[in-house]
Amino acid sequence: MVTIKDVAKAANVSPMTASRVVNRTGNVNSNMRSRVLRAVEQLGYVPNLSASKLRASKGKHWTIGLILRDVSNPFSAELHRSIEKSLRDSGSLTLTASNDDNREYAREVVMIMRAHQIDGLIIAPPPGSQSYLTAAAETGLPIVIVDRPSESGLIPCVISDNYEGMRQATRHLASFGHRRIAYLGDELSAPMIARRDGFFAGLDEMRIARDETIVFLDQVNPNQARNTVSSLLKSPNPPSAFLGSRNRINVAILQALREHGQEKQIAMIGFDDVELAAELSPGMTAIAQNPALIGQIATGILIEMIENNHIDGQTVVVSTRLIPRGSGEISCSSQYVD
Repeated sequence: MVTIKDVAKAANVSPMTASRVVNRTGNVNSNMRSRVLRAVEQLGYVPNLSASKLRASKGKHWTIGLILRDVSNPFSAELHRSIEKSLRDSGSLTLTASNDDNREYAREVVMIMRAHQIDGLIIAPPPGSQSYLTAAAETGLPIVIVDRPSESGLIPCVISDNYEGMRQATRHLASFGHRRIAYLGDELSAPMIARRDGFFAGLDEMRIARDETIVFLDQVNPNQARNTVSSLLKSPNPPSAFLGSRNRINVAILQALREHGQEKQIAMIGFDDVELAAELSPGMTAIAQNPALIGQIATGILIEMIENNHIDGQTVVVSTRLIPRGSGEISCSSQYVD
């Protein structure tokens, strides 16, 4: 079995220097680091992190389970990256999985990760009961929920201010004279329900009557949303503005508006920013979440729980930001001008 002493000898450095490189602790000059990493590769050395944990006085090497809705989703991807980066300096590892909004699969993945002796868990749980998380937390496993509120209130959570973000978007459109604002969303999760409620609150505050004929709360598929927008645009009294509730729905709205040549006549705001939104003509006005900050805060809470061996049921709400780029600033009484 190859040891750290073998690596040090092959790299012509001290065992302490080799250990610092392997464990990513302390400062080692680039030349020595390269020699150690080359020796690690040549000898096939694999560090024993479990042994390192036992030896370390502060136990800084952790294995963190990370379960997100869909790691290919831009929001989840940025959240993942933020958490991974926040843990990197401690030499910790993330075991990551997507739950695809399937509660039974999420429960199974939690069980598998616990079998792998994770030190803590960050999870965006699917809609439905979180009893499996409560049970895991009661055994002492540190858990932080992201992008969803905590069902029991005992598990800390970090969430976006979905309600206020959509309320702000609605008021923004109303300030440009819009009274027929179509909303495309769903009611499948707590964040989506909060966005729906924020939309209704914005209408009420601006004294705009709710029109159920242009409010769609079953839009989960982009093709479905695209067809919905097309039908509305062909109707005798089309909306003067659209609000999209999530990034895939936003893209569908934009596509439909462009297909009908209405992207410069009808206003649109999307909840969640999308890639290249600023490059469109007009650019897409968006309510942007801050997944990087959510990840940083969630990681900080989890590390504190691990180090101090306690459960803290705090809720942290991270503000959203309205980014005006043109599509949300098209006046109801005048066409958009390049």
